[in-house]
Formats: sequence, C-alpha cells, structure tokens
Amino acid sequence: MWLKRRYPPGLFIMGILGIFLVIVLIFKVQILIEKRQQTKPVTYLFDQPVTIRLETSEDWLRGAVWIKPRLSAWSAAFSPDGEFIAVPMGFGVIGILRAQDGSLVRMLAGHQKPIEWVSFSPDGRFLASGDEEEIRLWSLATGETIQRFSCTLCGSRRAAFSPDGHLLAFGDHENLKILEIETGQERSISIGYLGYRNFVEFSDDGQLIASGSYMLGTVKVWRVSDGTELFTINEQAYGPVNFSIGGSLLASATPDGVIKLWRLPEGSLVRTISAHRKERSSPVRLPPVVLFSSNGDMLASGSSGEIIKLWSPDGRLLGRLWQQADIPLAFSPDGRYLVSGGATLKLWHIVDRSLKLNLGGVHDLRTASEGIESLAFSPDGTLLATSFSRYSEEAVKLWQMPEGCLVGVLPISGHGLAFSPDGQLLAVADLKAVTLWRVSDGQRVRSHDCPAQSFTDYVVAFSPDGTLLAAVCANRIEVWKVSDGSKPFPIRGRGGGIAFSPDSELLAVSGGGVTLYSARDGQEVRTIRDRSCSGNCGVAFSLDGQLVAASVDFDYFGTKHGIKIWRVSDGQEVRSYQVESRYSNPIQAVVFVPGKKIVVIAEEHTIKLWDLESGKWVSSFQGHTNAITSKIEALAVSPDGKYLASGGSDGLALWQIRDE
Repeated sequence: MWLKRRYPPGLFIMGILGIFLVIVLIFKVQILIEKRQQTKPVTYLFDQPVTIRLETSEDWLRGAVWIKPRLSAWSAAFSPDGEFIAVPMGFGVIGILRAQDGSLVRMLAGHQKPIEWVSFSPDGRFLASGDEEEIRLWSLATGETIQRFSCTLCGSRRAAFSPDGHLLAFGDHENLKILEIETGQERSISIGYLGYRNFVEFSDDGQLIASGSYMLGTVKVWRVSDGTELFTINEQAYGPVNFSIGGSLLASATPDGVIKLWRLPEGSLVRTISAHRKERSSPVRLPPVVLFSSNGDMLASGSSGEIIKLWSPDGRLLGRLWQQADIPLAFSPDGRYLVSGGATLKLWHIVDRSLKLNLGGVHDLRTASEGIESLAFSPDGTLLATSFSRYSEEAVKLWQMPEGCLVGVLPISGHGLAFSPDGQLLAVADLKAVTLWRVSDGQRVRSHDCPAQSFTDYVVAFSPDGTLLAAVCANRIEVWKVSDGSKPFPIRGRGGGIAFSPDSELLAVSGGGVTLYSARDGQEVRTIRDRSCSGNCGVAFSLDGQLVAASVDFDYFGTKHGIKIWRVSDGQEVRSYQVESRYSNPIQAVVFVPGKKIVVIAEEHTIKLWDLESGKWVSSFQGHTNAITSKIEALAVSPDGKYLASGGSDGLALWQIRDE
C-alpha cells in the first residue's frame, strides 16, 4: 500500500520512458559528433595547372595543350606499400595520387575508352587497367605502357592480380581470362553467358578464382590450377550481384540489400546480414558494393543513396561512415584506411572513422550529366570561365589562358555563361536568375529573375555592342539593358538557343528553325522554318554575320540529327550535316572559328571541324573518351581563333587550332 502511494504506476512508466529518451539522446549526440568529425572541405585536384598532352595526327587539332580530367568513382587501388592511390580519370587517363595528402603524382595516358578498373601488382612494379576493348599493363618506374591485350567486351568492373603477381584475371561476357604477365600467354575458362561487367577476384592463397555476373545474379568459383568449377552461388535476384573475398570467406550482395557470407572452398552459407534497406519507390536498384579489408577482418558495404557500413565477419555492425551515396572502393594494405567513391573521392581513417581527404570532381554513370556545362572566353582571350552541371556544387571558375591556372572563383553554382564585350562583366545563369558579376573583384552587380524550367535553359548572351543582355527563362526569351536592368522590349517567341549578330542588329532564337528578331525593338524580321531540336539548339552567327547555324532534328522520331546553315539575308539553306544517333540532341554546341571559314561542333564525344567552302569535314577528333558519361557539353573558341576549349563530364581540355 505504501509503495503504491510512493511510486504510482504512471510515474514508474514515465521514469522508464525518460531513461529511454536519454539513451536515444545520447545516441543522437554521438551520431552528430561522428558526422561533424566526418565533415571535410572538398579539395579540387586541378585548380592548378597540370599539363599532359593528348597527341593527335589530325591536321587541324594539334593535340591538347592541357587537360583537367575529372576523377571517376568506378574504381580505385592502393599501392602495396599504401603510399599511393590509383584512380581512373576522364580522357582515358589514370591518376596516381599520394595517399598522404591527395596530391597528384603522375598521370598515365593512353586509353581510348572509359577506364573500368585499375589494379596494382603485389610487388608494386606494375599497374593494370582495363576498358571495354583492351587491357594495359603499365611500368610504374617509367609510366609507359609495356603490354596491351585486346579483347571484346572485356568490361570487368573488377579484375585482379594473383597474390604472387604472376597472373592477371578478368572477365568478358562469356569467358574468364587469365593472363601470364611475363609471357603474355592467355588461357580462358568458359563460363557461359554471365552478362556484361563481371567481377573477378583471387582467393588469398591464389588457389581459387571467382567471377560474378553483374547482370544475372550468379557467382562461380573455380580452381586455378585446372579450371575445375567448385560451386555456383545463384542468388536468383532481379538484377546484378556484387562480391568480395577475404580470408576463407566470400561475401555476396544483391539488390535487396542483403549480404551473404559463404565458406571457401566448399561454398556453404555461413551468415546472412540485412545490411541496406530496399527503397520501395525504386523498382530497379544496384546491389550494395561489398569489400573485404586486406586481412579479412572487416567488411565494408555501401549502396547508392545510403551510408557506408563497416561489419565484422561474424555480422556485427562496427560503425558507419556518414556520407550519402558513397560506395567502398579499396582498403589500404594495412586496413587502416578506406577509399570511397560517390559525389567526391574520399579517404577515411577507419580507427576513428574520420574523413582524411575529400577530393572533388568525381563522376560515374549515376551522375552522367555531371561536369562542365558551359564555357566562355573573355573578349581579349586571357580568361576562360567554366560552369558545372546543375547537379554540381562547384562554383564558377576563371582560368588564365593559355596556361590554365585558376585565377578566380565566383561564389555561385551557375550554368550558362557570357562575358560582356568589354570583359568587365560575367553573366551567370542559374536555376532562378541571371546574375552579373564584376570580373575584376568578383563582386555581384545585379540579378534578373529568370527561372529555369529544364536543362534546355541556362542560355545567356550579351549583344556585341554591350548594351543588351538576353537569356532563356523557362523557354521564354528575356532581354534587359545592361546599363540599368530595364526591359527595352518583349520577345514573344520561345526557344532553346539564342545568339546576337556581330553588328548587334539581330537576335537569333532557335527552336522549330531559327527566328530572327530586331535587337532594336524586338520585332520579328524573318523566320526560317525547320523541325525543332531538343535541348539547347546551339545557334550561332558567322563572324561576318552573313550566316546563321543551328542544330536541328531531321525527322519527327528524334533519331536523325544534325546542323543546318542558312543565309541571313534571305533565309536560304547553304549547308547541312546529318548524323544518326540514339541519343537526343547529340550535337551540343556549334561555334564559328574567327578568321577561318570553319565551324566546330560537339557531336556526342567527338569534336568535328567543318569547312564551309567545301562542305567537307577537315578534322574529327575523339579527345573525350567514347561514352555517354563523357559527352561533350560545351565548346568555346578563343577570340584570336588559336585555341578551342571543350568540356564535358570527363573534364576540361584546351586544344590548339592550326594556323592557316
């Protein structure tokens, strides 16, 4: 009776609830401390000049003066001593980074396709790399390619050296291939159709080799000595499977977010870990990437849009790395560090789960449109402005030409760019407005409301006399006076591209052909009817103002694209070029070269130069690697016609144009 009066049931329940809330609060505070510890500013690798020449035999493009490639999040590898990290980059380049500070030590150039994987040999003398058409073996002492192996669809997502370094294994769509490094001899194990992008790993003792299908949800294990198949893991999952080997265990992961541990060499199931939740709103999902540490005492798993989790082999959760959309790529040889890929390339200290390095510029297939979106040369050619895609948080940057040194950063994540004719202002179009910035000190001058409705917006242009500024705003065309920001006249048309004539008398608007408006009162002067194009139609005037060019669709089905050039005086078609492509709007940019009767276009991943007099192509160069992830998004020619800048998801490049 006394106890009931002293401690009523409600108070007891409230006490229990209070203890529970305190525990939750402590847990949340611990998470906040971890998150703060795991926050580090992004360091961008190529804000200072890094020169590597991409040679070409083309007549017009003399090769790259320099490139600023972006990192790729597909693969990374530690050197055996843990001092260096190899990562794929744009333009078919491999970057060798110092693990201590992330500085770039060397770039290896040669691949013509996007690099799928990199791997150090166990003795540290070689680096192997692969794209979908060839495997390269590099000498790290000289930086030269010492062996090349051609293959068909050899797009392994992961390949491996044997522990003794004598063998290199990778998979294609039907075979597991094993190369003898010293002799170059190759043997194959027929594995049946496993689908493109396979994973390959050796066991720690080198006696077993496993290959997993990225498409069909299976993992097979063979004996290396005679190619005998020991067992098959058939997850029967809708979608790809990922796996990793550590010690006597093989870990597999499927799109439902479950990790399974299998005993080697018999293939018995040891443990199941529900590691990552499956999003109901996304019917198609990639599996978590699983990765054992070098000594097999830890397993890291990461899935798109989720944090990386660290596990013990007995299934205990050891910790989390609180960064979204990251995947584990490589453990250091001593197991103390982990490299992950996602929005940026990160180096983690495993003991305290702190973020040591955070390197910017990463792209992968999930963010295929990341990268350079707009380029603009200053009128005197001494500066190049770059902007990044609408998904990127990188600022607008100013580079000194032709050296490529970073000299200025504007505190805005903009997209469309244009210099004023006197070079004093830079117009930047973003999601909501067009803002004028003073180039000399980076100060904001004025903003104009200009909402972007889709990726076709972010187009902005100054009139050559410097009096007007035009932009595409939610498919409408807006024009302002530069002096005071007032609107002198309305433009009633709609379109995806705009350009002023060299004499500032006309404003061309593309979309459904090209419409020419008077830049004095906005009245329509002439309409050149044609089929519309999707996206930014890349309209441009010739330097003498007599011609206007735009990208167009040649059919209603959107499979035949090209550019057309019309005479401004009467709207008659002068030249046309057609290309068939499975991509919408494959021609992203059209630029006339000053002082030459040459048009430069960006067609998917290829730079093409077109002689207007002969109607023939004089040069076609694939400097950007050949893939949808490296589609060229922007071109700009320097005012003197000596240089061509190109940008896309794989980075930025400056090319030298031949003098006539």
